[in-house]
Amino acid sequence: MVLGRVAASFYTAISVTIFYLILREIDELKKFRSDRWIYLFIFFYAFGTNIYSIASRSLWQHTSSLLLISVIIFFMLKSINNDKYVKWMGFFAGLLYLSRPLNIIFIFILSVYVFIKYKKYFLQYILYALPFIIFLIVYNTYAWGEPFTSEYVVKGNTQFSTPILEGLAGNLFSPARSFIFISPPLAISFYGMFLALKKKKKDKLDAISFILAITFIIIFFVYSKWWCWYGADRFGYGFFTEWVPLVSIFTYIIIKPKGNFIKILFTLSLIWSVHAQFNAVWYRKSRCGPDHNWSFYCLKPLIFSKQEY
Repeated sequence: MVLGRVAASFYTAISVTIFYLILREIDELKKFRSDRWIYLFIFFYAFGTNIYSIASRSLWQHTSSLLLISVIIFFMLKSINNDKYVKWMGFFAGLLYLSRPLNIIFIFILSVYVFIKYKKYFLQYILYALPFIIFLIVYNTYAWGEPFTSEYVVKGNTQFSTPILEGLAGNLFSPARSFIFISPPLAISFYGMFLALKKKKKDKLDAISFILAITFIIIFFVYSKWWCWYGADRFGYGFFTEWVPLVSIFTYIIIKPKGNFIKILFTLSLIWSVHAQFNAVWYRKSRCGPDHNWSFYCLKPLIFSKQEY
């Protein structure tokens, strides 16, 4: 367990570093002013989101997926000015599917994007992903008896049985599960995604924003339909941990060009976000049971009280 936590912290730290490089790329592409505010945002990203309370705590599927999604987004941005990065998107997309089967949603959308925008390099993209596809077919055949099945299918754990309005309401507004109560700045991302989808004339960065917005919206609906939409007993918006880079990008793009007043509000919400995450890690052990989905129990400060499990 200790080794797993050390490894998870290491991989998560790399993910945060890559996200910093992503923001630098966005600053350059959007021609944002270079200033120290980027470090405040990175602090929020690392310690005010479920990246701290979930990804860094143990070797969940979230941890590896977070790292790989971050790398893919970075290469998507780098490919705007240098096509040589396209093939590496295929390499890490292959790894991403091994991390979690539902990542196929992002991989499919990414593959369509590569085919449309980089048709000349699409074969390279596929070839770089091919070793992982072959490995997975061989592994599934050996472990489960069929090349295109998985542990989830074998265990019958594939029920998407939650009424969609119930799941959406929970993920959007639950005090224990939603961005708005746990990491308020991330709630701004929904407005950023709306703008990305609405924009008609798209440059290459706008096209990437469109892809990321579509991906997250589909993921949001899929997990809202999942039988366990609340993510069992993990803290906060557990299922969306690896997708925090996507929503954080939209939050950053919205807030970065704004004036001091908006950034002061961001700083205040950052303080709350960091408090919620530290409380989860140090006192709640990153746990929040489903009995508390619609209460503030899991956000209750425990620094001056006995640990409650």
